[in-house]
Amino acid sequence: TKPRSTSVSVRDSLPASIQFQWSTTSDEEYYEIELQQDTITFYNDITTNNHYDYIFADTGSYSWRVRAASSHWQLKTNWSENRPFQINLR
Repeated sequence: TKPRSTSVSVRDSLPASIQFQWSTTSDEEYYEIELQQDTITFYNDITTNNHYDYIFADTGSYSWRVRAASSHWQLKTNWSENRPFQINLR
């Protein structure tokens, strides 16, 4: 499942595997992804891909954001906008 802005993912059961995808940035070496629930960051990681899979154990309202980085740049890019989504059970 690929969450879009304010999307709802309805599942038959948990855990739920969600895949996040974003556009690439030129010359990036890696991306940082951050997951939040109720505006509190509970997970962050680094990936060299423009997608990331995470397994959620609970229903709820979440959001995610990403930014690009490279050792050749002085600074990382700004964070993307927060992209809210929900996980609900049928």
